Amino acid sequence: MALPFRRESEETDRLIALSDGVIAIAITLLVLEISVPTVPAGSTTAVVPDLTAEQWPEFVGYVLSFLVIGLYWTLHRRVFVYVEGHDRSVVWLNLMFLLLVAFVPYATSVFVAYPTGVGNPRPV
Repeated sequence: MALPFRRESEETDRLIALSDGVIAIAITLLVLEISVPTVPAGSTTAVVPDLTAEQWPEFVGYVLSFLVIGLYWTLHRRVFVYVEGHDRSVVWLNLMFLLLVAFVPYATSVFVAYPTGVGNPRPV
């Protein structure tokens, strides 16, 4: 049975939708790396602001990575404004781009855990 005919612009819209979804998930994963501070036994919740302040590397990593992924998304949208159709090579190039975007949350967690380099973990 023959597949129904699809306009090339519909296929490009699907590629853009996939990209938007992967980018949205990558941004969501960034915030999941920020842990809720644990109040030590015998302490009151009054220490939560101080414990949260000690997590500044996690927040800096989140903001920087969010901005990087946001920039990638903005540039991706700019490029695809001019794309009227595509072939397999564009699909594969886009998938490689998404592979790199999806890697950003992991790279961020490594950066936050080892801000001065591997072998020098951040004290928790």
